[in-house]
Amino acid sequence: MITEVMAFLGYVFSFWMLWRIFDWLMRLWLPPKEKECASCAKLELLLKYAKADVQEVREREDQIRSQVASLENEVNFWKQFSPSLMDFINRATTENLMEVPNIGRAKAKKIIESRPYDNFNKMYHIGLSVQDVKSIQQYHENRFIFKDSKIQQLLNRARNGNL
Repeated sequence: MITEVMAFLGYVFSFWMLWRIFDWLMRLWLPPKEKECASCAKLELLLKYAKADVQEVREREDQIRSQVASLENEVNFWKQFSPSLMDFINRATTENLMEVPNIGRAKAKKIIESRPYDNFNKMYHIGLSVQDVKSIQQYHENRFIFKDSKIQQLLNRARNGNL
C-alpha cells in the first residue's frame, strides 16, 4: 500500500513538475495577461479615435460636397446670363481682345486667324501662355456686369439664397 501511495505521489509530483515547466515555457513565449489587456485597451482606444476621425472626415466630405453643389448651382445660374467664354473668344474683335491685359495686336491677330475654338488646347498650340488664357477669362468675367439695378438685386438675392 505504501508503495502504491509513493508511486501515486511520484506521478503527482511528476505531473506538477511538468506543469510548472510548461507554465514557465508559456510565460516566456506569451506575454502576461496584464500586458495583453493593456495592449488591448490601447488598441481599443486607437480604434475609437480612428472611428471618430473617420466620422469627422465623412462629415467634412459631406460639407464639401454640399458646398460644391451650391457653387455648381451658382455657376449654372450665372451661365444663363453670360455668353460662354469660347463664344467671346470666337466673336471678339481685335479691339476687344487688345483690351485684355497681356494681349497685344500680334496675339489678338493670332487668336482671330486661328478661329474657331472649341477648347483651350488650340489656344495653347498657337503660342498663348496659360497666363494669357487666364487674362482673357478674367477680362470676360469682369466685363459682364448688369447695369439694371432690379436684375442686380435679383442676382444678389439668388446668390444669398433669398429667392
